[in-house]
This record gives sequence, C-alpha cells and structure tokens, in this order.
Amino acid sequence: MLELAESLLAALDSGRRLAVATVIGVDGSAPRALGTSMAVDADGRVIGSISGGCVEGAVYDACNRVLETGAPEVCEFGFSDDDAFAVGLACGGRLRVFVQELGLPDARNALPASVRGELERARDGRAAGLALVLDGEGAGTGRTGADGAAGVRVRVDGPDGGRSDDSRDRRSGVAASEDRRSGVAASDDRRSDVAASDDRGSGLAASDDRRSGVAASDDAESAGDGVVMLAAHTTAEENAVATAFSGRGSGTGRLGASVRHRVTAELVAGIHSGRSVRRRVDCEGESVEVVLLVSAPPPRLIVFGAVDFSVALSNAARLLGYRVTVCDARPVFATPERFPGAEVVNQWPSDYLLETEVDERTVLCILTHDDKFDVPLIEAALSLPVAYVGAMGSRKTHERRLAALRDRGIPEEALASLHSPIGLDLGASSPEETAVSILAEVLAERSGSTGAPLRTTRGAIHRDVVATRPGGAE
Repeated sequence: MLELAESLLAALDSGRRLAVATVIGVDGSAPRALGTSMAVDADGRVIGSISGGCVEGAVYDACNRVLETGAPEVCEFGFSDDDAFAVGLACGGRLRVFVQELGLPDARNALPASVRGELERARDGRAAGLALVLDGEGAGTGRTGADGAAGVRVRVDGPDGGRSDDSRDRRSGVAASEDRRSGVAASDDRRSDVAASDDRGSGLAASDDRRSGVAASDDAESAGDGVVMLAAHTTAEENAVATAFSGRGSGTGRLGASVRHRVTAELVAGIHSGRSVRRRVDCEGESVEVVLLVSAPPPRLIVFGAVDFSVALSNAARLLGYRVTVCDARPVFATPERFPGAEVVNQWPSDYLLETEVDERTVLCILTHDDKFDVPLIEAALSLPVAYVGAMGSRKTHERRLAALRDRGIPEEALASLHSPIGLDLGASSPEETAVSILAEVLAERSGSTGAPLRTTRGAIHRDVVATRPGGAE
C-alpha cells in the first residue's frame, strides 16, 4: 500500500473511494509479491498491480465487491505449476490477498488519521510503516465489517487445487459469470476495458478457458476478524481507531493493548531494516501473524577513500538503490565529476563518520588503504550500530590493522564484525569486479545468507520475501 501512497492520497483527496488489495501471504517462490498492492476506485479505475497475469481480474472483482459492501475480504488464489508463472510464482503455489475499503471523511470506512499519516510520510519520501495483523493464518471467525456485513474469505483454486473452475456461485464474485455488472469476469459486455473477453488468450479473469490459472471456487468462508491495521508513527489511541477501521468493528479489545504495542515496536524495527516481512509475534499468551509493510528512504553506503575502486563501487551501489556518499580529505581526488550521482565530502574520514547520520541499514566501506586514516576510522565505525563495516587491504595489512586496533582497546567481539579483507572470494581483480565482490558480501550479510552457490543449497530461495528495494520503497 505504501508504494502507492501518492496515487492513493490523490484519489482520496479528489473524492474517490478506493478498495486496496495487498498480498499478505505467498506459498511458492515469488521474489516480489509480499506487500504488493493494487487499488480500484468506485469508477473502476485501477492503480498499481498485484503480480500480472490472471490474478488481476479476480482481485479487481474482489475490490469492486468490497466497494459495494464495505466489508473486508481475505482472498486466496491457487495455481497449478504451469499457470503459476503467469502471476509471478515460479512454481505452483498460493497468494493470499487482503482487500479493504479506504473511505472518504465522515463516510463508511473513513481512512483513519494514523493510516493517512503513514501514507503521507511515504509519499513525501520519509520512513513509514503499516502492520497488517492477521488472525492465525489470515482469517478470523465471525466478526462483521464496519457496516455490519460479514467479512468474506474467498478461496480460489486452480485445476490442480481440487476445486472446480466451472463454479457459478454468484456469492463468490471471483468466478467468471454472466453477471453484466462485473468489470473483470468473462462476459458479453464488450464495453469493459478490463474484462476477459471471448479471446481465450486473456489471462485476466477466471473464465471457461481451461488454460486460466485461477479458477473460481464455491468456498466462501467467514473472515471477519481477519486483518487489523496498525501504524508506526502514531499514538496508542489512534492505533485503536485504525484497529476498528480495518475490520473488527468496535471490538478493539479483541487485540490486546500489549500486543498492539509489541507489533508497533516490531514495525518500527522493520522500518529500520527497510524490509517488508511476514512473521509471528507472541506476547503475553497472545500469538498473531503479522505482515510488516515498510517504506523508508534509501539506505546509505558511505565509501571512504576516493580511489578507482571507489568509483566502481559508487556506480554499482547506486544501481542497487543505495544513497552513496564518498568521503576523502583530499579534494583533488574526491570531486563530483569523478563520482557522478554521489554525495562528495572533503573531510577527515573519522571526523565525518562521527558527525554524519547512520542507522542499522548503513554500509561503511573503507577503501583508503592508509593506516593513518584506516585505524581511527575503523575504530569509530565499529562503535556504531550499522549494517556492515568492511575494509580493503591485503591479509598482511589486515593483521597490522588488527594489532593497532587491539592496542587501542577494541574488544575481540567488535573486531570479529569487521569484514576485512573486504568482499567475497569471487576471483575479482578489476575495480568493477571488486565492486561486485564487495556488494555481494553486503547482500549476503544483510540477508543472513551464506553466499554459497544456490545449486549447493536447499530450501526456499527467497526468504522473508520483500516487495521493496533496499530502501524499502516499493
């Protein structure tokens, strides 16, 4: 939702009601699914995209249904191995999507101030976060939406999922039907811009086409309590309002204050990491599944030393979404012309590091290769709560630096966190290859990965799947 903040706020400010669908669960290998959102306004206009392929049509129907009833829904879509690729799943699996209305002021499901505040922060390029708190695996039982209508959990399976793709259950709204009001279903309405038509090549709607990977199901279950929304930068009272807004009616007590506080704390921590993730949160006997949606400014990568390797590293890091700063006390080497797109600072490195802003996502790469800079700079770097500290140099240089740092009283635990010699063993030699080696180690450190070839590993390739770049902006 946060990646659509500018468009969502513009639509609401122009008086358009919206239904927003957000992916809250992924089964299968999908590198960009969790947290991705799509919105539909009351006039049928679409903002954003869930994943492409046939999911879009079914989600469009769900959004229109929510705009009509006001009740939130949790929808599940199942795919066969062959059809999953079209929607961004590399193998057969499921997507779970939460759909809710964003209403206008003084109207049904009016957007709470706390949620609007996070959207405004994201729109303005500031750190923002929303937590979608799920009951168990994403749906609760029996509560009602804001207008008293029961929330609906619609399960939609493909041919391999054991469900029929011939369902005509009018309650579902996801099935292909003859209902002319549907803007997405396969129909005879040739005026629809989004509808699947007689063209069996269309993958947008669940239709009679047996090649479609999303099939409709008769299975419609109560979801009422399903999802609660909490904001990161707000008060407990405002978050209680947001709880009521997102599907629990007035029963905010059903989600305890201690759990709300714990989830909000997890959300703030998630913003610092810059990653949208799904995890379980346990607090005082209550256990909930949470999707943390975050948007944060690009993380910083600070390069110390204006050398040829720094030029290559600066260029490569910017491609990965980092905000790059190059610091060197020698103005003849550290120039904007030599480092286009980077912030260039002419200052003594250790002095600059102690006065500039860093956080848990900041990467520090020390390429000065000069002890009079390196030793005080590494000492300062190891005292800061940053994501990565790496220093270039031979093994002999590394041992000499370690000895000097020990003489300064740096504890072994801190020295163990230093990545030196910097980078992974890729056989790199040129500045460009070395930049790849360094950034590969940064990525491995950030994700907790081994850096081993994928063919030698087992298990899921994408862990804690994110819908963001390193900065969290989707």
